[in-house]
Amino acid sequence: MLEAALERELKQYNKISVVDLETAPLYLQYSILMSALKWFDANVPHVRRVEQSILSKWEKDYERYCV
Repeated sequence: MLEAALERELKQYNKISVVDLETAPLYLQYSILMSALKWFDANVPHVRRVEQSILSKWEKDYERYCV
């Protein structure tokens, strides 16, 4: 519903994806953090904690598979 409302309001049909970062797979989480435009981030402490958690998991995963 949010995705459809944003598409209508911004007139960006089929160009918007809404993703819950806390439930997405790690690779998708990291990709979104590194490349996406964040619209709703008002420096909320919870958002910062989630972002740091994702980056920390990514670093551990990278070390495990790439080093």
